[in-house]
Amino acid sequence: MRAAPWVISAAVFLLVLPLAAQTPHPFDGAYQGVSHEVERYKEASGKGSRPCTVQNPVPPNLRIANGGARAGDWEGTVTPQGVLTMRRPNAEFLQGQIDNQGNITAQIASINCVHKFVRRKSPR
Repeated sequence: MRAAPWVISAAVFLLVLPLAAQTPHPFDGAYQGVSHEVERYKEASGKGSRPCTVQNPVPPNLRIANGGARAGDWEGTVTPQGVLTMRRPNAEFLQGQIDNQGNITAQIASINCVHKFVRRKSPR
């Protein structure tokens, strides 16, 4: 009696799935906040425009596990190429890049300002 091809495919998939789940994402780990800088758009000067301020000069630590990223109320993902995308519940959007030495550079653009963040991977 021969097994149907889909049964064999399903069996192979079920055997490989646990191995794939154990493979760490290349950027998994803890990242410490290094700096948070802010720049005002040149066009955003004038009456009624709000000042650009930094509430905390060091961004919160970030943790990446299985391609998922989290820092405080920020949640997002990291691609295998190191592209970081995160959102907050209030719809703020952050985009960044992780280099091959474990440095994250990311930024958020608001109406008047650009916030730039740097984080560095913690030693294991």
